[in-house]
Amino acid sequence: MPVAELERDIFATGFYRQKAKSLRGAMQRIIEVYGGEWPEDFDELLKLPGVARKTANVCRRRGTRKGSSSTRTCDGFRSG
Repeated sequence: MPVAELERDIFATGFYRQKAKSLRGAMQRIIEVYGGEWPEDFDELLKLPGVARKTANVCRRRGTRKGSSSTRTCDGFRSG
């Protein structure tokens, strides 16, 4: 997906240009490094562009039902 298309899709979220670059980079890494599968390991999640500890915890919980509770989801980062 081109970065310009991502920018249009997430424009209303604010900081859309940086978020689009991070999303694009995360999607590319998930495909190239993890074979299109969401990494379950916390440290591997931290290697994704734009993912820090809070996001990694939220995404890990969403993807594997582990970790701490959260109020946000990782729908933008899910592969598939």
